Amino acid sequence: MKLVLVFWLAVLVGLGSAAEAQDAQQPPTSDVITTPAPGYPVTSARPTYEEVRREELNRGIKRTRTALIVTSASLAVGLALVVPAFTSDNCAEDPLDDDNFVCNRAGRALLGVGIPFLSVGFYGMLVSGIMLGVRKGKVRRLNERIAYQSKAKFRWDPYRSKFVF
Repeated sequence: MKLVLVFWLAVLVGLGSAAEAQDAQQPPTSDVITTPAPGYPVTSARPTYEEVRREELNRGIKRTRTALIVTSASLAVGLALVVPAFTSDNCAEDPLDDDNFVCNRAGRALLGVGIPFLSVGFYGMLVSGIMLGVRKGKVRRLNERIAYQSKAKFRWDPYRSKFVF
């Protein structure tokens, strides 16, 4: 009798371990296996539209901030070239002749190079500053909308196809 009991116990333990091994070898039940796109965290759920839009706006903010810094540098270089052209005296007395002045064209050269830097820097700063403000405002409104949606008690989640609380 003990031998039969030990036999059936061994069979049950063997079947249980075989079932666990078989479950471990089965592929996932979903038909589509996807890998996350670069830059997204590895999660089991898909990113929502708001999360994707926020990431897109943050990348735009980073590019616009870089453009603002570069155009500010261009404005600074333009000012560094134009200001000396107007403030320096480009004519000097000729040491050999008291009635003549010796003039150089350094002021014109500085203006010729500095004015394009100054104008591109000024207009670039103006445009990129406006763009940065608009994009930050969009991110702020998107964050407010996400916070409002998360405060909602009962809503339909289209990705999970069920009501969530």
